[in-house]
Amino acid sequence: MGNLLGGSFSDTSSTPGAPPQLIVACISGGYDNYIKIYDELVKDQTDSSNPDSSNPLTKLDSQGNSVLHALFSSQSPSAEILEHIHSTLAPATLSKMYAQKSVVLGCNPIWICVAYGNLEMLKLVTSKLDELDDSNQTIQSLINVPNLQGDTALLATCSRGNLPMLQHLSTLLPPSTFTSLLTTPNKNGTTPLLTILSNSHPDLLTYLVSLPSVPLPLSTPTSSGLYPLHIASERGNLPILTSVLESVGLPGWSCLDKNGATPLHVSSFIGNLEVCRVLVEYVGSNVRLLKLKDSQNRTPYLIAMLKGHDELGDLLSAAGAGEINESERKEIMEAKERREEGKRKREEERRKIKGAEVEEIQ
Repeated sequence: MGNLLGGSFSDTSSTPGAPPQLIVACISGGYDNYIKIYDELVKDQTDSSNPDSSNPLTKLDSQGNSVLHALFSSQSPSAEILEHIHSTLAPATLSKMYAQKSVVLGCNPIWICVAYGNLEMLKLVTSKLDELDDSNQTIQSLINVPNLQGDTALLATCSRGNLPMLQHLSTLLPPSTFTSLLTTPNKNGTTPLLTILSNSHPDLLTYLVSLPSVPLPLSTPTSSGLYPLHIASERGNLPILTSVLESVGLPGWSCLDKNGATPLHVSSFIGNLEVCRVLVEYVGSNVRLLKLKDSQNRTPYLIAMLKGHDELGDLLSAAGAGEINESERKEIMEAKERREEGKRKREEERRKIKGAEVEEIQ
């Protein structure tokens, strides 16, 4: 595993770092090896006035990793190691370590635990934090802290499509907090909900829609002016499209993005026949919705034909949305001629390249 967890305690940057073998032992998850290394490191420890200050568990390695960051990034984190850390260090020291952010990612150990999908360890840590009885360092408050890029642990969970972790977080956090985090953007404007839609995780969306205490803003545009249904139409994942469509209904179907386009305009441009079929069938007899024009005064049918999506054009025409005027007909013919000319040029270029290769061989 590459090191992504660099960081340092603000008041211990000048102290000796944690021995690399202790960090490696936490990552590997082997308790016997870990405790052997730990015992060897502390056998000559003499500072009885403040034992935590010299304890290797409180140090960072040369790349800035704490033992908690290392432990929670393990593919098989050891509950025994966590128990030992908690039984060895004072509550105040542990509280500080849980709040400590690494420098490279700027995330606390709980963020790592959630992002790496270590669900059982998260459950154990939750009980351990309750035992610390520190109102400033609860599992809820620590989960909410984003990394340097503004990514929350929930965003990392949604990016990976981790349904069990998402389900656990929805029960661990208050409904209002969980709902707010779903639409909290990182520095790039990406939210957990947007990630689910963009990365096509229908199981995650289905679960969220089923939560009565979590009202999803599926009829609200993102900061970039895109509605969830537009995103689903562009990505082309039918289960997600259907789920969003059932939630927003016809009012959401007819929402216009910043370009004045409906979801049908978007899918007609891309040429996704199955998405268009779902959108067309959903409006039923409301054919006028299929004829809405975008900011360039183009209908979905005109867009489909200009892009050469003839089968999609046939679908829209059969639904009663294939009307065009003479100017638009001419525009379609010119676009077709340009495509054919481009195709001829590409074929001619391929023939030239092939001929040159044959000449070179001869």
